[in-house]
Formats: sequence, C-alpha cells, structure tokens
Amino acid sequence: MTDTANTPEASHAAEGASGSPPAPTRPASPKYVPPTAPYWLARTASRLRAFLLRLASRLMPPQLTLFDLATGGIVARMLQQVVRLEIPDRLDRTSLTAAELAQQTGVRSDELHRMLRACVSAGVFRLDAAGRFSNNYLSRALRTGAVGSFRDPVDYFTSPEVDEVWGSLPGTLLTGEGGYEQRFGCSVWDWYAANPGAETRFARAMMSMSALDARGIGASTPFRRLKRLGDVGGGAGLVLSEILRQHPKLEGVLFDAEGVLEVARELLAARGVAGRVDLQAGSFFERVPTGCDGLFLKNILHDWDDEAVLKILGNCRAGLPLGGTLLLVEMLHDTNTANRVASLSDVHMMMATTRGRERSSEELRLLLERQGFALKKVHPLPGFQSLLEAVAVPPQGQA
Repeated sequence: MTDTANTPEASHAAEGASGSPPAPTRPASPKYVPPTAPYWLARTASRLRAFLLRLASRLMPPQLTLFDLATGGIVARMLQQVVRLEIPDRLDRTSLTAAELAQQTGVRSDELHRMLRACVSAGVFRLDAAGRFSNNYLSRALRTGAVGSFRDPVDYFTSPEVDEVWGSLPGTLLTGEGGYEQRFGCSVWDWYAANPGAETRFARAMMSMSALDARGIGASTPFRRLKRLGDVGGGAGLVLSEILRQHPKLEGVLFDAEGVLEVARELLAARGVAGRVDLQAGSFFERVPTGCDGLFLKNILHDWDDEAVLKILGNCRAGLPLGGTLLLVEMLHDTNTANRVASLSDVHMMMATTRGRERSSEELRLLLERQGFALKKVHPLPGFQSLLEAVAVPPQGQA
C-alpha cells in the first residue's frame, strides 16, 4: 500500500495520498531522492535472488526452509525493536557492545545482545569476536533520515495495527472483507483519521517508499512531451517535485486534500519548485484538475476495487482534452505468475484496503478502455513498478 485514498473522510499524508488534514511529516530535502539502478539490473538481480533461493531450498531439507519461512515474523519483530531503539543510528560512527547500547537505550544488555546476535544471523549488523556490533549494508539502510533509508517502511510494516490487521486473514479468506473493517469496523482511511500517531508513521513510510521510485519516474520519456501535469492524489509532492526538477519547462498541479497540501508547501519550497506548482484541494472521487495536458496517478488504483477505479478513471477522462495523456504508476502482476514483491504487495492490498489489488497490464487496459482511454505503452521503471501511458480517445461508438 504505497499510496492511498482521496476521499473527504480520509486523513493521511502519504505520497499519492489524499484526505483530511494530516499529521505533520518530515519534508524531503533536495537530496532526499536516492539514485536508482537501471530497471533491468534491479529486475535481473531479483530473478537471480529468486533462483538462488529456490536452489538453496532444493538443497536443504524442506523442514529447514519451512522453519525460515515460519519464523519470518520473529525477524520482523526484532527489526521493529531495532528501529524503535535507533540501534543503526547509534552504530553510525562506531562499534558498540550490547552493554554500551543498553546504557544508551535503557534496556537489559544480555537480552539486547541475544536479540542483536539473532539479527546478525538474519544478515542485519555485524558482530566481532569481542562482542562489538557494527552496521553493515542492511542496517545502514535503517538509519533515521539517511538518503534511501528504509527505516520508516519497516516501522510501518511491523506496527501494532498492521500486525492486528493480518490476524484477520482467516476472515478475509472467508468473506473478502479487509482487515481494518474486521478489526476496527471502519476503512483504513477512517482508522488513520482517528489515530494520528499511526497516521504519521504510515505517511513517513509511504514518503520513504516514494523516494525510492522518484528519480526513475522523473526520467521517464512521456513527461518530456507535456506542458502542464496534474499529480492526482500526489500527497506531499515528492515525486512531482522530482519530475519538475528533471523537466525544467514543465508546470505542475498538485491535487490532494487541503491538509496534505499544507505539508507539500514546505517540501516543494525545499526542492526549489514551489513557483511552478499550483496547489488544488479536492477528492479524485469528485473531480480532478482541469487545464492539464497530462494527469499522473502513482499507486492510486491498487487501493481500490474495479468499481472505484472506474469512477477515478472516469473523472480523469472528464478532466483531460481529447489526446491528453494519462500516466499511471502501478506494480503490474499477472494472475498466474508469482512474484515475491508484487504478490506480497497484492495480499497486503487485500488485507489493508477495501478490496484493493495489484493488477496486470491487461486488466488495467480493459478498465482504461471502458472510460475512454487507449493504453499506448508500458514503461518499465527501476525496481518493480511500471509507468502505463494512456491517451484520451473519443468515447466508444464515436468517431
């Protein structure tokens, strides 16, 4: 669930989110967006990793592989404490023993040593013969505020509410009802509106994940042909700011809830593009910006079922002129193809949203056609997402 809803009832400040006034979130500095590897390199590495894991599983007793899978929640719980105690930050410049870390964090040294030693066994941190812990390439990516940090997403995915929602999986399999509806009796957006602390954690996580995609999205060729781009449900505007920084002649419209736009003003100013962005408040279930030759939606559609997606796309078509461009960032996932990142994201959508899902390019093509768009091209992005380029065409039955 990288980006989220745009409804009057919603309340969150994620990149690609919209709703009521959000809890404040850290603005992104001009250096917040990390560099990205070529998309083919990331996807090749992912396929190689999957192959090696399958090979290792075939070489090991199945019980050992299943032990690793069944205890994944234990590792997640330990990572939760690692980020809450800010262990990677404390190890940023020096190696420390568990006793030294315990003095700084107020926990017991023996238990902390045992937990961190288990983290080392999972590939996070290093441990030397003298009992000193130090950062490695994984734990460095858990430091607070570091460029490319994954600290906030780890904090979100291991949060109490996500843990509780996943406890509803048996009910979802029986009824199709999402975890928030089962556990809390409301949608995820309404629950965040009533829980601002959790909302802030979620918003920071989504901002961090959008930062990983921003540079690759901004470099995509379709933006070169546009003059005025509307970022629909664009949250704090991090991705839009990167697009504008890479395309100096492009003007932007950031469309989201008023409270989210308050956060966006600071971020856009920090990234030097505030003068080129028109801020507009609203809900994409009611309307989208007009006067643009392109509209952009990042990870919006996967939060919703087909009926809601058709409503969003219909409003986009009404807001674009004939020949206008619609750009969608989504994690494409074919029905009968397993992919670790996309498949887990899809199931998280199933649990955390109201019947949201990851879709294939064909499923999205059919939804686009029903609302007056023709899918023109699919552009692979660094990592695991894709940019779908569609053009506004006459309604079916009209020349």
